[in-house]
Amino acid sequence: MPAKGQGSVSIGFQQVLVDERTDDHGNREPVGKVDYHTLHLNLDYGFANRWAVSIGLPFGKNRATGTDHDPRIFSDPHGQHFIDDGRFHAGWKDWNVALRYQWKVAPFLVTPYLKYSFPSHDYQYYGESALGLHQTELQLGINLGGRLRAPRQNFYWIADGAYSWMQAKGGRRVNHATFDLDVGYFFSPRFSAHAGFRCRQSYGGLEFPAALFDADGNLIEDVLFHHDTLRNIRYTEARVGIGYQFNDRWLLTADAGRTIHGENANLIKSAVSIGISRSF
Repeated sequence: MPAKGQGSVSIGFQQVLVDERTDDHGNREPVGKVDYHTLHLNLDYGFANRWAVSIGLPFGKNRATGTDHDPRIFSDPHGQHFIDDGRFHAGWKDWNVALRYQWKVAPFLVTPYLKYSFPSHDYQYYGESALGLHQTELQLGINLGGRLRAPRQNFYWIADGAYSWMQAKGGRRVNHATFDLDVGYFFSPRFSAHAGFRCRQSYGGLEFPAALFDADGNLIEDVLFHHDTLRNIRYTEARVGIGYQFNDRWLLTADAGRTIHGENANLIKSAVSIGISRSF
């Protein structure tokens, strides 16, 4: 938490590769080759004692080849066009603003937060190379963290739990619960490393591919069109990372991760990111 009148600005680049997806039993199938490149611009500011606001403005450049996301197959494509053509499509993604409060500092940090994400503009959303799902999200979460006692004081831990209320799509609202846990170690006052995982579980969604067909075996077009927002997603991702503090203002971070299990989900084959932030 930044002190009142203090904060940080950061910029980061992330590259994600996806080439498989799973059904509701975790069976894998190819999804083509999808590259997601995202530039993250973030501002964090402490506007009062124990209160801070953060703003995220991600800019994306995505490319997909060999996918089956073609809106021209639908009788009503809802104004969507074919974009998985092997070329990069760039633009602002879903922006977000978050408010958080440092509730407790001992015996460990407890920080509740509220975050709102929304589409930055009316972008194309049907396709693996889409900039997002064109869907608003209200997330309520709590972040916990602390260091172990001596003689293990170089170890630290961070946990985060959140529940997201998603905008209804295709006549159904599918919400998500997300849990993160990281354990890290300070090798020196400036250099640290960590490892962790993220789990997500959806509620109120549909199981695929069974949900795509009616009792007579006919394809339900509206379910297929909105499948990215209607499916009951379950996944676990693992990650490792490092951080280096150049001085009291500049921090460099780097991370790598992938999906280790998923159901009704696209699987991340590799995700790498690097970022730098400056405190003020």
